[in-house]
Amino acid sequence: MLNLFQKIQRVAGDSIVIPDEVWECEDLKPIDIKVYRLLLKYTKFILSSSKGKKTQDGEPIIDVSMKTLYTKLGVNSATLDSSLKRLEGVKLIHVDRYNGFKKNNHILVLGEFYNLSGTPEEITSSEVEEVAKKEIVRIPIILSSKKKYLEKLRSIGGNTRQEKDILTIAKHYEMLVRKMNRMGGYRSLSVNNPTEHKNWGKFEKLYDLCIKNEWEPKYYLDAQFDKADKYWKNSKFKFPLPQMLCSKASQEYFEKWSKEREEMYAEDLHSKEKLRAQKTLTLKQQVIRDIVRSTEMLSMYCKYGDDEEREQNKALRIYDVWSSYSSAYLYSIPWFKGFLKELEMTGLEHPRLKEVKADFALFDKNKKIQAVIQKTVQMCEEEFDIPANIAI
Repeated sequence: MLNLFQKIQRVAGDSIVIPDEVWECEDLKPIDIKVYRLLLKYTKFILSSSKGKKTQDGEPIIDVSMKTLYTKLGVNSATLDSSLKRLEGVKLIHVDRYNGFKKNNHILVLGEFYNLSGTPEEITSSEVEEVAKKEIVRIPIILSSKKKYLEKLRSIGGNTRQEKDILTIAKHYEMLVRKMNRMGGYRSLSVNNPTEHKNWGKFEKLYDLCIKNEWEPKYYLDAQFDKADKYWKNSKFKFPLPQMLCSKASQEYFEKWSKEREEMYAEDLHSKEKLRAQKTLTLKQQVIRDIVRSTEMLSMYCKYGDDEEREQNKALRIYDVWSSYSSAYLYSIPWFKGFLKELEMTGLEHPRLKEVKADFALFDKNKKIQAVIQKTVQMCEEEFDIPANIAI
């Protein structure tokens, strides 16, 4: 029977691997990933040792002070406290704060974030029996009219289920626009009053169309951007506009596109890939994921030799196969911008050259993304033991 830690690390082997779901969580920052990894290390140590506190279910209790944690992490107490609150807020951990700052806190790694079993409470069998004996009083629920419900919901800043689904469609649409045109600041709806924006009705129409035909809205959007990428090279439109999404031509292309993909995967009897939409990622999530993959790939070329040799190996590897690494990671290399200009002057026609140049232009305009790149690269290079950059 796998314990909670083994379920979380089910494909990690002997190393500590942070699952993709954590990297992609919008509510977390790079420092939170670092804190969470340290807590997973503590959890693994307690499980492998005969010592250490555990819950009645055998889940490890991390018995450690705030001072010990922020000393190991190299951060101040305020940063650590904020990080723990964010991790607790998304249900990755539970912190017993009643022991105070000077004494040890009890921290548990939770599975609720991953929809796995594992809670911070220790419920005994007698308590379960006591709950079962209690009479359940059923109180009738009186629902207000739909209009009153909507007004009440919106007055407290909420949205109906349908509105949430439409916002999800719009978010996926924005991601596809960003990927096609490197438009980091593009928004299809206003932030404060999305339902009042002129595009809201367009996405609402798309939602109704997909419900009627039992189509997956994100998958439908993927098809429209695939069409634009293939056939709109000389079009005056840079991407499919919201008012174009429900046209008869768009619907016919989706049906044709879906059928072709189904036939393609049906021919491959060994294919395990499912027909589904792209995962919706924010620019921040995409940058973090790309940097992690790039640094992990680069680390194998920087393992051997003294510090000077490892630094040279790093530079040579990037110089030789720069197109294999993400634009976000290349943006952090001090000498690469000059190298990029030299490549342009040679007249090199490389598809990645144009892509990297466009990404750099996007990063140059976005101070928040620059900060994310800097912090994520710093953390990842430390994690994968990648040497410093040298001047070229």
